[in-house]
Amino acid sequence: MSLLDQLKARRAEIAKGVHFTVKVPRWTDPSVAVRFEAPDSDELDRAYRRLDKAKTGHAKFDINSKFLAGLVTDVFVIDDTTNDAEPVSFDQLAAALDIPASPQDALKALFFTQPDMLATLDALAKWAGEEGERVDDDLLDEVKSGN
Repeated sequence: MSLLDQLKARRAEIAKGVHFTVKVPRWTDPSVAVRFEAPDSDELDRAYRRLDKAKTGHAKFDINSKFLAGLVTDVFVIDDTTNDAEPVSFDQLAAALDIPASPQDALKALFFTQPDMLATLDALAKWAGEEGERVDDDLLDEVKSGN
């Protein structure tokens, strides 16, 4: 394996543990949090272009929920008094809330409004840019230190 291949593999290893967790707006006592993996920057750009072209709020809600659903790694229900978090599956959420079990439909049911979901996408995009820079900086520091 070439040094560049090793570098690419190491970057992927560093990035694997990187995730973004957000509490879903409007849910309290208990709260709901969703954890997302870092999006690919090209996929993120395409999602924003599709959102710009969408004619209705409903279409934007569909585009946004589909994109975000593809990035979900975990969902948690959180006891607001103790901060205890319980991981739950989309199937468990669907049964408890009487909502569709697909990740996309579950996100629509959890986020209620397109502006809430769009704010989450915007926060994820901002975080991903900052986190990508941090991963690159960490990798550069490793290379400089010889590890």
